[in-house]
Amino acid sequence: MKKVLLVLLHAFTMLSLLFLSIRFLGLETYFFQWFYTQNNTAANLGMSYADLMSATEQLLKYMLDQASTIQSEVVVYGQNTLMFNQREIDHMVDVLYLIRAMRMVMVFSLSIAAIVYWTQRTQQEFKASLKQTYSIALGVLGGLMGAIGVFAWFDFQSFWIFFHQLLFTNDLWLLDPRTDRLINMVPLNFFMILVFSIITLTVLLNGLYAYFVHRYSSK
Repeated sequence: MKKVLLVLLHAFTMLSLLFLSIRFLGLETYFFQWFYTQNNTAANLGMSYADLMSATEQLLKYMLDQASTIQSEVVVYGQNTLMFNQREIDHMVDVLYLIRAMRMVMVFSLSIAAIVYWTQRTQQEFKASLKQTYSIALGVLGGLMGAIGVFAWFDFQSFWIFFHQLLFTNDLWLLDPRTDRLINMVPLNFFMILVFSIITLTVLLNGLYAYFVHRYSSK
């Protein structure tokens, strides 16, 4: 197997571990529960914690393709109302497309990696190239992710704006805290904590992957 293909195999595997971290931290309720409790989010929105969590669960179900809409009915300052407006709904359609693409890349990459490792497990040439190509992939991808992490650390707001400008072709992500509940549910500091938590988990998972590569190539 050509070394360039092995480098790509490692790179997509490491990228998939990033996506896996996003899946388990950004698309599960526990992270939201913790943030809401720490920041008194329900009271700030004028609604009960139960209604806030119900709306959050509906939102996450939508992003996991388990619901057809993010919309839910809640009680805000004693009035029955819909949780989200049309701009928020339209923005989350764009987010859903990104999540679907992320999921496809993750499943495809990890499946291909598993097949390659299994079918090539007895090939000494494959094992000999594994460590070297891993180092190359780690240098390139790790350097890129490290630069992004430094950017986020020193100026998270600029990083977050750049991230949205890069991934979205419209301005629906520019939400107004005076009219859009979504940005009050998950403001900038929510994403700051989430992003660095994702980076931490990704580093840990890649540490396990590095250990796997070392053990696999040493057999």
